[in-house]
Amino acid sequence: MSKLTAEMVENLRQHFNTAPYPRIPLERSPKDEPPYQLYIHSLVTPYYIRDQKVVSTEGKVILDAGCGSGYKALLLAEANPGAQIIGIDISEKSVELARDRFRYHGLENGEFHAMKLEELTDLPHRFDYINCDEVLYLVPDPLEGLKAMKAVLTPQGIIRTNLHSLSQRLIYYMAQEAFTLLGVRTDAPQEEEVEAVREIMAVIKDETWLKKRSWYAEYCKEGNEESILANHILRGDRGFSVREMFELLEAAELEFIEMVQSRTWQIKDLFEEPDKASKIIGKSWDEISQRKQLEWFETLHPYHRLIDFWCGNLQVNSQVLSIEKWGEEDWVNAKVTLHPQNKNDFKRDRLIQSINEKTAVFLGDNSLVEENLNYIDSSLGACLLQVWEKPATVKYLLDCWLRINPVDPVTLQAKDEEKAFSELKKGLRILCEAGVIFLERTNS
Repeated sequence: MSKLTAEMVENLRQHFNTAPYPRIPLERSPKDEPPYQLYIHSLVTPYYIRDQKVVSTEGKVILDAGCGSGYKALLLAEANPGAQIIGIDISEKSVELARDRFRYHGLENGEFHAMKLEELTDLPHRFDYINCDEVLYLVPDPLEGLKAMKAVLTPQGIIRTNLHSLSQRLIYYMAQEAFTLLGVRTDAPQEEEVEAVREIMAVIKDETWLKKRSWYAEYCKEGNEESILANHILRGDRGFSVREMFELLEAAELEFIEMVQSRTWQIKDLFEEPDKASKIIGKSWDEISQRKQLEWFETLHPYHRLIDFWCGNLQVNSQVLSIEKWGEEDWVNAKVTLHPQNKNDFKRDRLIQSINEKTAVFLGDNSLVEENLNYIDSSLGACLLQVWEKPATVKYLLDCWLRINPVDPVTLQAKDEEKAFSELKKGLRILCEAGVIFLERTNS
């Protein structure tokens, strides 16, 4: 797609001044959001993914680049206790609303500025974490945007940002072009343009490609005006491919860490028989680079609207040993820590109830894991309870596991410690993949 013009950027600024986004009531609290939202917005999550270490959020400085009316900044504050939140946006009106939102919720750790992403170096801050959500595809030059964020990032800092997928968004770019040709104003649209689009779509045949692929019944109902504006009318965003994402990161001298919802980007999930596919290709899945797997996934299944990822400064992470390569000593001495977003009284009470009733423990659908990872048995739940207040070693949990399951249910003999250790490791890996706990290697 071609670059945004200065006129397009100004049109976007004026639009968001007229209609600050997101239009979320001041009283709405992030505490009511699905668990995965707090999980994603906690800087603890990507730091662990990169370094296999648990960090504290206390005293960290977080930037919400493109904060809009401040709801994501509020979410970042909730997900990162003790952190300072700085928000910037090109819309003066949105920044005012962000300040009002923090005041409404009694928060004093927020600071907001009306400025462009490219002006970040004007701030007297360096950031441990930058959230740049739904913004980078709206700036004139995404590479300059990435470089601007890198310039204010601490050496160990991490950026979460995203790009619109060209493959997934192409039908909407076609819609924007179509409505422009039909005389709908797409440079600075208002409510009358939304109604014009609805009227046009109402008289277009249902089997027409554009209507069939881009129009839903919900768009005809009141309250969906923002979706129509963002998708069918307002020009200003561009689409990218996974390959272009990696090229931008390389040009900005930033390192790709992981897709934000990596579980939904697994190429093997697109095959009925992954092992058979691997033999046809002539390579094992481990031999195919992460970049190639992501590019391939996008080509076969352009499902995601956003290419949503974490990145950071170039690191030398040769000392990070993945769990797959841990030896027995690594496992025995490993530290188990509960993810802070899972620690609340409601979850603890539900966990205790499941243990007492010997029923499956529901981990909570955070949409980051496979459906079958959302439940664990009550024995593993009892081990999870042991790390609720403070971390514990796997060695300690193995002792707990043997007390909970002292007998082999098949032989009715005392359970072999090696077998018990294998069972526990399997369970802990499930909890770690589900984002419930962290496993930290402590020995050198």
